[in-house]
Amino acid sequence: MSKFYSYPIKFTPKYKALIYLTQIPIMYILLVYHPIKNHILFEAVFYLIFILFALTFGWSDTSLYLQKNDKSLKQILVLALQLYCFQIIISSAVILLMKNSDPQGIKNMSYSFNYYLSNHVVQTIILAFSEEFFKFTIFIAILSLINMDNKFNIFISIIFTSFIFGAMHAINYKQTAMIPIMFNTIPCFIYLLKYKSLYILIAAHFIFDTIAFISHVEPLGHETIQFAASAILVFIIVNQVLIPKIKRVLAKS
Repeated sequence: MSKFYSYPIKFTPKYKALIYLTQIPIMYILLVYHPIKNHILFEAVFYLIFILFALTFGWSDTSLYLQKNDKSLKQILVLALQLYCFQIIISSAVILLMKNSDPQGIKNMSYSFNYYLSNHVVQTIILAFSEEFFKFTIFIAILSLINMDNKFNIFISIIFTSFIFGAMHAINYKQTAMIPIMFNTIPCFIYLLKYKSLYILIAAHFIFDTIAFISHVEPLGHETIQFAASAILVFIIVNQVLIPKIKRVLAKS
């Protein structure tokens, strides 16, 4: 089986990889001990740390996946929606197998639309950049320490990074939260390597979290948002998968 990406992955120096991994204890200390009591200031510091890691010290690595390529904005958004759909399918399957409809323990949380606008819109944008940069630098760090560009080592790096990212969410939520989050993180790296673009991951992350946050807005609720998300999923599958296949079949006949 050939690789699903067509370029050599650039390893980062081992000393830099080890520095990237210091984000894990930093993240743990901040989430467990909350040294900054002001909630808004705490979130600003927490998210900006990972952004600064990627855009300053890690820029030589991050910039390779933030370059303009042959993908237009529309193509990036379509790929982001595809990735979102894969994540929803994987999350739903894992939650179904877990027989736990609320692995994070937040299903009954609700707030007004004004609260959402004032507290979650900007947060969702910053969160998408911060967490994708965190995942990327941790993935590159693990892969660089293994120091071999082959499918097995890439798979191991993806699994370890996804586990760390899932465990990160289990600190402030129920421990069961890490399982669906871990599994729906895996396709992110497939898209990252295939298209060599962090923009797709950031956009998909923004879509995922936006829909998740909106599902807690009164009086919309989970059922309404889940129906809308399912409709989007069906539309994308039909538009991006079924219709092109039908057109190819008709073109050959």
